[in-house]
Amino acid sequence: MLGQWLVSPSSNSISSLQKNIKDRSAQVKHLEPKVMVVLCLLAKHATKTVTRDALIESVWQKVTVSDEVLTRCISQIRKAFDELNCKSAPELTGKSLLATVPKQGYRLTLQPQPVISSTKKRARGLFALAMSIGVIALGALLFSE
Repeated sequence: MLGQWLVSPSSNSISSLQKNIKDRSAQVKHLEPKVMVVLCLLAKHATKTVTRDALIESVWQKVTVSDEVLTRCISQIRKAFDELNCKSAPELTGKSLLATVPKQGYRLTLQPQPVISSTKKRARGLFALAMSIGVIALGALLFSE
């Protein structure tokens, strides 16, 4: 999770977590695979500047590409976030979320947060319930004597 967005590398998509948008298709933007890899690398090093060279080397490895290819990826990421931006946080634009560090590279300005699946949430809830029942049973046993 990145702020008000859910980034899903497995489906190469970014979706808005806002519930008040009527058109669900307007809440999801799909990225090209290499564009998603760039976003994931920036998220891995969130709040730190990642050089253009490091991004190009990591994403395209031994393939020679121009700086314009990376610039296009950054532009697509910013555009996706801008198109998904909600009215409740207008200060979060693609450009503010993904900052350009002149003559160096780029920096993702938000720290990603892990997403807990509903299965894990349910397991945690069941564990808490079992612990509560255990404490109540132990208390009843101790105070019944």
